[in-house]
Amino acid sequence: MNIENAIKTLFKVNEITLSDRIYTCESKFETLIENMPEHSDLLDFLAEYSFNNILKLTISNPDDKILKMDSSKKLTLEEYKEFLNTCQEEDTITINLEINKKITENILTIYNYKNFTDDLLKNSLFDIMKIFSAFLYGRKCIIFYVLDDAVSWSTKTVMFSNNLNSIINTKFDRIERIKLCKDCSYFQGYSEVSLIPDDFDIIVDEKNNIYSGVFNKIKTIISLIYISSVSSLDKTGVTLTINGQRNISYNYSYDKVIINNIVYNIYDWIYTDGNPVDKSIIARNIISLHCKYSDLLDIDPTTFLSITSNYGLYLKDNVSKYLEAKTKVSEFISEIGSKIGDNALELWDSFKKNLIAMLSFFLTVILVNLVSERPLDNIFTKEITFIIEMILIGSLCYFFISIIEVNYKYRKIKNLYNSLKVNYEDVFSEEEIKAIFDDNRYLIESIKSFKIKIILSSIIWIVFIVALFINIEIFTASPWLGIFK
Repeated sequence: MNIENAIKTLFKVNEITLSDRIYTCESKFETLIENMPEHSDLLDFLAEYSFNNILKLTISNPDDKILKMDSSKKLTLEEYKEFLNTCQEEDTITINLEINKKITENILTIYNYKNFTDDLLKNSLFDIMKIFSAFLYGRKCIIFYVLDDAVSWSTKTVMFSNNLNSIINTKFDRIERIKLCKDCSYFQGYSEVSLIPDDFDIIVDEKNNIYSGVFNKIKTIISLIYISSVSSLDKTGVTLTINGQRNISYNYSYDKVIINNIVYNIYDWIYTDGNPVDKSIIARNIISLHCKYSDLLDIDPTTFLSITSNYGLYLKDNVSKYLEAKTKVSEFISEIGSKIGDNALELWDSFKKNLIAMLSFFLTVILVNLVSERPLDNIFTKEITFIIEMILIGSLCYFFISIIEVNYKYRKIKNLYNSLKVNYEDVFSEEEIKAIFDDNRYLIESIKSFKIKIILSSIIWIVFIVALFINIEIFTASPWLGIFK
């Protein structure tokens, strides 16, 4: 779909001027009045080459009669005929075509690939970055649909193609990658140049691609920016600071930047999989040591290998600490469960101690009476009965005190469990916390067992006191209260 050939055919002309710039395409030419196309052919041309852009035609004759039409506002047949009727048979008609391009569904139309490329690449490197930043701002990708040339090449987010059905690999999430870059590196110029190296990493190329040199250079520059701790750029060059084992700073003018694919490989390694914060720290430490005696742009495969090797050692150390932390947490959880169970048994132990004390008292009373001159049936006198019932009331008070103490210890242990869980939220992920603590299953089971034991012990204790009190009141000869007599 060569628009230049289409214009020549439609208006029967041999020469036209065509200028295809970033957001506009313009053409100017002259034809005889007798070569003016039919009204319907003119409308078909505007519709065929619009591609959601606005095509404007300005037609004028030697008498400065002007007819304007565009692809959004259709020119009627009557208006077109009226204009032609004002012209003389020998008149030469001047025609201006202006196309205002816009990006629609991430697609920008290129009507003349060579003109567009020349216009784009004549800019400075800084301006080219700003132009592509505008193309990609807020977008995951952009496709340049080329009408006049059979081109086909792409990066992860930018594609030049003469096939309107071309699709960029959607697995790469540009928006998410930008977020990671911002989290790990402070780039002061992001508001002007919101780009990432992947925008210029050519993955499908073609022979003699005129964009390759510029794209690879920009890829190196942006890779340096997101490897660095702090960076900025302007019209003259880029400034970089790496805070590692040593703090190093560099200032490069754009013409001094050499293409270094290892720099991009380091960037890609940092921000692909794993923890980019940890990776960036290790990379900066190694780079700062490497660059003690060499330039930042001299980074070689050996440096990259050293970075990945150190990260491997870091992971092994972290795995050891991670497993150790998981073991400690599991031990703490098991210990807390045991403490809850032991806490429930404390109430039962208190009851046993209370029971032993009461039995000791009864045995003492009986033995004292056996060695005395008083008969055995006078053991439970009114005074003895009073003392026993006071002991039972004291036992009841002791029961309530024990309950309060057990509940206090239970709440303390439960709070310890919750604190343990909160403390490890920064160490483990939410999923790992759920797995390690087993969704609190062990705690829930321990609490359930605790409550059953407490209720059972409480019932036995209270039933024992009440039953003993009633028996003393009923079966002793001299009950103190005598409520059942």
